Amino acid sequence: MFLKFQCYACLLVLVYSANGLSQTFDKPIFEIEKENYSQHYNSINYDYKSDTNIDVTYYKLDLNITYQPNFLIGNVNIKCKSLVNNLSSVFYDLSDNLSVDSVLSAKTSLSFNHSQNKILITLKNSVNQDQDLSINIFYHGVPVPTGYGSFAFGSHNGNQPAIWTLSEPFGSIDWFPCKNVPSDKCDSSDVWLRCSNELTGVSNGTLEEIQNNGDGSHTFKWHNSYPIVNYVISLAISNYTQYNSYYKYSASDSMPVYNFIYPENLENLKSQLDKTKTMLELFSSKFGLYPFIKEKYGHVEFGRIAGMENQTISSLGVFNDNIMAHELTHQWFGDKITCRNWENIWLNEGFATFGEAIYNEAVNGKTG
Repeated sequence: MFLKFQCYACLLVLVYSANGLSQTFDKPIFEIEKENYSQHYNSINYDYKSDTNIDVTYYKLDLNITYQPNFLIGNVNIKCKSLVNNLSSVFYDLSDNLSVDSVLSAKTSLSFNHSQNKILITLKNSVNQDQDLSINIFYHGVPVPTGYGSFAFGSHNGNQPAIWTLSEPFGSIDWFPCKNVPSDKCDSSDVWLRCSNELTGVSNGTLEEIQNNGDGSHTFKWHNSYPIVNYVISLAISNYTQYNSYYKYSASDSMPVYNFIYPENLENLKSQLDKTKTMLELFSSKFGLYPFIKEKYGHVEFGRIAGMENQTISSLGVFNDNIMAHELTHQWFGDKITCRNWENIWLNEGFATFGEAIYNEAVNGKTG
């Protein structure tokens, strides 16, 4: 029987020891998460449904991101299916801190109104039930982070850029237009990240291409072929060093395990990162094969002392057994299986906390 507690799936607030050289939990993860949930309770609108007339099927984020000056230029394609007849308008969620330049469908400009964190779009022709609709939204600005740091322009090791997202629960709209509810997964997604040649852009799924733009920038084209909810679509950009291994899940098949780590930290983290394969083997034996086996799993280092279970690429600001097992368990419970509404996020957390216990028991044996 699970203890029903309210918490966020991602936030693992860790406390540095007095000497600053190691990280320790001074209480269980679920207690820390429950406390952080309580702090933000009044800011959460559990009844929010976004546009109930549409079912989103696809997101493509084509983003040009610069650092100093910090800026984002976006072109996001959203495909959806109408759930009603005579649909004449749709709306998507996007922070008013970003400016919408234009909205197109089939190369035709559409009229829109962007206010109260919504883009209300008037269609040229009405759409009937089960018909498809494709819209491109062009926008720009400097994202203003909310919640736990939905979009951050930061740095590490002095002045090295560190740009990252942590969108749960409602922070996706701070950096891309979307239907901002956990109940509407799209069928697939693409994230294209244009950044300086000195930096690496990391996102969900598989890296299809790195395009040299010939102007001192390159574009990382990531494709995700699995259903995904908006709050685990992610990006991270920095001068990463990549550390790879492979999870061999059958006699003839293996899946890449990619780790994108700040260069100054990699040597100290290699032995810890190597535990990922053991965790994948263990949880696949308990929960069924890793759910995104055709793509990848891995970690990307980011600028918050926390963890977030972004699909196929967990973001971590600290690395130890509990947080790594926790976020990996979320790939099954939270990412593959997602709660319909935020009241039931405790289910995600219950299983992820259970995953920590499973790993500790497997490695250390039963105690007590």
